[in-house]
Parts: sequence; structure tokens; C-alpha cells
Amino acid sequence: MRTCLRVATIVALVFTARVSSADSIAVGDLIRLQGSTGTLGGGAFLIDNTANGVGFDFTTFCLQRTQYINYSEAFEVRGITNFADDLSGNDTLETATQWIFSSFRAGLLGAYNPDEIQAAIWKLEGEWTTTVANSGALITLAQSHVASGWVNDGVGVLNLFYADGRRAQDQLTQTVPEPGTLALVGIGWLVLAGRKRLSDWRGSLRS
Repeated sequence: MRTCLRVATIVALVFTARVSSADSIAVGDLIRLQGSTGTLGGGAFLIDNTANGVGFDFTTFCLQRTQYINYSEAFEVRGITNFADDLSGNDTLETATQWIFSSFRAGLLGAYNPDEIQAAIWKLEGEWTTTVANSGALITLAQSHVASGWVNDGVGVLNLFYADGRRAQDQLTQTVPEPGTLALVGIGWLVLAGRKRLSDWRGSLRS
């Protein structure tokens, strides 16, 4: 019983922490990319949401290799979705990609550099066939977590456009968690409340 309660406590704290780390961004905002710590032409990109004033707001990775961005223009967020808006049609985000980005934003992928993370994302999204150093191991790790039942905790896609209406390279974002995740948070807190009530009941019996 105590083991189950401890697990529930950890689950509740983890999900609550990820709720609080959601990016402050909305459809219609203009963003600028301030550079990348990777070397592949992808992430980890440093994002400045101009709606929040000048300065770095969050770090992200891109989903497409055939659409481009530059560091001199602002890009409009025209959608926050679960897909990349490819020229051939909407390409739904892979759950393993969601796990990778969620884990990156939670600080859990310190063993992987930005190039490995970006290469893994591109390969999972069908944008690349190449593996870079440990990117293959990261893909395997992500797929094992998905197979074990991991569900998306709010990872989404920023559908970016140039001012003239051309599609730009879509970027990942951490949004408010989906209803299913919020339900898990609620369950965690209900279990915690039950634990406290049980403890109070035992205390009253002893007295």
C-alpha cells in the first residue's frame, strides 16, 4: 500500500512540474530564432517570443528539413497543433518524438547532445534516414517508453509562417497538458488526499 502511495506521489509531482513549465505562447504571436546550439541546421533553437518582450523564452527543435527559417525575420504562429503542416499535407507528430521533447524540457536527456536529439526527431518524423552518434539509442529509448504506456503531457507543434504567407519550419513546444494528463494529475492528488485521511484515521484510533 505504501509503495503505491509513494508512486502516486511521484507521479503527481512530476506532472505538476510539467504543467508549470508550459511555454507562454499563443496563435498570432511573432517569434524570432536567436540561434542554435546544434550543428545540423536544426535545434536546439533558442526562441524569443516577441509578445513577452525581448529575450530568450524557451528552447526547441524543428520537425522539417525541407522548410526553412532564418535569424533575421520574425515568424507568425498560425497554429499550435499536433502536426507539422507539410506541403504534402498535415503530418501528425509521432508519440516517440513527443516523449523525446518532453524529456528534454524536463532536463532528463543530459546524456544526449542537441545534434543527437535533432537527428532522432527527424528520423522518427520521416525527414531523415541518418543516425548521428547516439541518436539511434535515443529512438529506441523513446519507443520503449511509448510501448510501456507513456502518453503525451502537452507537447505540441508551432506552425510557423513568414510574413508573406509562406510556410516556415515548424517547431516543437510544451503546451498545457492534454485532458488525459490532467486526469492523471487529479488522480495523483486524490491518492495523496486519501493517504492523509488514512493517516488521520490511524492517528485517531491510537488516541
